[in-house]
Formats: sequence, structure tokens, C-alpha cells
Amino acid sequence: MKLFKLDNQVKHYPWGSPEWIPRLTGKENPEKIPWAELWMGIHSEGPSEIAGEKLTLEKLIAGNPEKFLGTARNFGNLPFLLKILAAAHPLSIQAHPGLEDARLGWETENKKGIGVSDPKRNYRDPNHKPEIICALSPFTAMAGFRDPAEAETMIRAFFSEETALRDRLCKAVENGYRAFFSAVLGLEAEERRAVTAAGGKKTGPAKAPDDPGLSGAFALCEKLAKAYPDDPGILSPLYLNLIELRPFQAISLPAGILHSYVYGLGVECMANSDNVLRCGLTPKHIDPEELFRILRFEPYKPEICRGEIPETENSCRYQTPFREFAVYRVEPRRSAVELAEKGAAIAVVVRGEVTLSVGKDTLVLKQGESAFIPFRDNSETLVVSGDADLFAALIPET
Repeated sequence: MKLFKLDNQVKHYPWGSPEWIPRLTGKENPEKIPWAELWMGIHSEGPSEIAGEKLTLEKLIAGNPEKFLGTARNFGNLPFLLKILAAAHPLSIQAHPGLEDARLGWETENKKGIGVSDPKRNYRDPNHKPEIICALSPFTAMAGFRDPAEAETMIRAFFSEETALRDRLCKAVENGYRAFFSAVLGLEAEERRAVTAAGGKKTGPAKAPDDPGLSGAFALCEKLAKAYPDDPGILSPLYLNLIELRPFQAISLPAGILHSYVYGLGVECMANSDNVLRCGLTPKHIDPEELFRILRFEPYKPEICRGEIPETENSCRYQTPFREFAVYRVEPRRSAVELAEKGAAIAVVVRGEVTLSVGKDTLVLKQGESAFIPFRDNSETLVVSGDADLFAALIPET
């Protein structure tokens, strides 16, 4: 069986870091262009190529799905997209559609004649986008609606005095998040300016409390007010859970969960999709009606997956319910690791150097490099050796 080293594409979004991904991959970036994401997979907006060959990973697999995907050949091609994500600034507040919502949205926009590259397009493909983010550095995220009582407390504390706006927002929370979010997105220009003022340092919360949960949310509101003045997303730390991840900790997000990655470097894996519906902290297209169609309005707090490797072992699996992918973290420094699952995989090295071996075929990967590993049958075992940290996304067997 042959292992395939990959050449991958970089996405240069404004929120990216000009240093983190170049440092990880050992590449120069003299122009200091923001490097936001490194894509590893087959998505048409950024397909990987087989190193040294004029052949995309998609075409390689499509030539013999049974050989390269094995029991997962019914997917037709690789069903996940792996990324290195470098958020030096907050991403837009966003949610991703479920599978049926994505298919319906894709078909509807096609019938309307909206081009796939049109900036007003919501659906770039007909797939859903459940995802997991695994921190490589201290990582801040906002994800899922808070408990309504907690959100109301934070909103009351955020404004320096009683106002009709504060009372209206608190009343909307009491009526449920659908009513509240409708009120937030419907703020008038004067009300948005009031939100910006309340988030500003000089006119900020008069009750900036000792409670680290409140003060941390207020500090992020202040940061957002400076970066995105008059944007209703300034309020998002008050109603979304603020989550701090240590390196190698992770959260997974199913469809319909409102979130934003605020700051940090991480490994992200998702179903093979780029469907994003936004609602704040962005100059890009916002479609409130479509967002409300796919959004889950009940409180939801993602569980932090610790990603801890037992002393007696060299790898751990991040637990997710998603059928398209499973994510492993591998540390072969103490001894070589045999990866038991046989599904087709992409592996990326985030520190050090590894040797991948299947039978007589071996491949050396340095930090920042990645490889496609085809499906292995019961006679073939993937062995990972070297002093390194590696992440592997694979198609789970169940």
C-alpha cells in the first residue's frame, strides 16, 4: 500500500495570523499576509494535491474508491475536511446547516440562479458541516446559547444604567432565544451606537464585577466594540458561552449551533463542506431569514474534550458522534504507535518529525506536513514513530 504526501492550499482571510501557520509549516511570509486556514482534503474551493504529481487527492480517490476508501466507499470520496486554523482576530458569528437544510438551501439557490461564487450565496455545496476544533495554543471560543437567566443577568450588568434598550433585551430573553435574537439583529442604528458605547472602555459597564465570568465577557465586548463598532455582535459574549481551551483540549459543534472562534491556533475537522450562515462581526452577507431556519434556539454548552493521552499509551481519540470523521491525537515519542482503526485518513504533524509505515511503504513527515493514508485491511497496520505530535482524521469504522 502506498502513502501519499500532500501539498495543501492556504486561505488568506482577514482574521488570520501572518505568523502562526507560516511558523508551523516553515514557510516564509515576507508580505505579512494573514494566513487563516490550511486546508487538507478534496473540497473544490481548496483541494489538496499529491506532492510531486499534477493530481488532486479527489481525482486519486475517485479513480478507485473501493481501494482508497474501503468500507466507506459509499461516501463516493473523502467525506471530511481537515484544517489548521489560525484566528488572530474573531471569526464572524456563525452557524452551519444540518444535512437536509443544506440540501434544500443548495437546491433553492441553484433554482434562483445564484452563482456559487456570488457573495450573497449561503450554500457553497449540498453538505452539512458538523465540526471539532482541537486547540494547539490557548484558544478562546464562543459557542452555544447560555442559560437564559445567566444571559439576562449579564445584559443587566452590561449597561451602565436602566434604559429602554436594556429592558427590551431582557424581556426578549425571557420570551426565548428566537425572540431575543430577532431583537438583537433588528436593533436600530441609534441602538447599535448605544451598544458600542456600552462596550467602550470609558462608557463601559459601571458594574464590571469581580466575577471572572462576567468580567471576561465584558472585556471581550470591549474588544469587539473597538473592532466592529455598531455591530450587534458586540453583545455576543453576553448570550453565548465563553469557552477557554488549553492546548489539546477540544469542543465539537453539531449543526445549528451559533459560535465564533475568537483567538488561537487549532486543528479543525469537519464534514466536507464550506457552508456558513453569518449574523455578526463581519462585512460579509447576512441572511437572517435563512439563519433562523437552521438555527437551534435552545441553550447549548459544548462539553470540553480533554484530549489527554494515558501514561501507558501514546494516542487518544476525541469522542464525537459524527459519521464522517474521527480525530486522533498521537504522541509516538515514548514508543511507536499502531493506529487500530483502518479508515482512510489524513495525518498532519504539528510538532517534530514522524515516520509513517504501512507494510514496506514508509513516509517521513516534518512539522507542518501532511499525508493521505488509504484504507487498510486487516493485514495492514499503520505505525507512527518519532518524537512528535500528530493529528489524524479518519473515516470511522462505525
